[in-house]
Amino acid sequence: MTAFDNPPHIEPRRLGLHHIAMFRGHLKGLTVKEIATSYLPARTDLRLARAEIAWIRGELISLANRSGFSVERALLLRSAARISSRTDGSVPAPSARRESYVPTLAELVVRHVDLDT
Repeated sequence: MTAFDNPPHIEPRRLGLHHIAMFRGHLKGLTVKEIATSYLPARTDLRLARAEIAWIRGELISLANRSGFSVERALLLRSAARISSRTDGSVPAPSARRESYVPTLAELVVRHVDLDT
């Protein structure tokens, strides 16, 4: 009998609030070093921070696919620089939008989050 016959049970990774906070820092334009020192306990290896951001992004894209959120999926597929480029929260007029327009993060918050509750 070898170790490969009965592999140990490995719990799948799950997204937590700390992952969302880390990805939010990425979207806000923090450097990888700032993200690593802020969100990775006792680990400042930039390769680990980049890998963690890529994993979080992949998990969010998978979740959007499974949930049928095509607009959110398209937004996650954009680069972080393009996502946070409109920081004033402005929403372009409908006439200025392209046919394949993908809203910014600020536009999605306005559309989907009830700030009065």
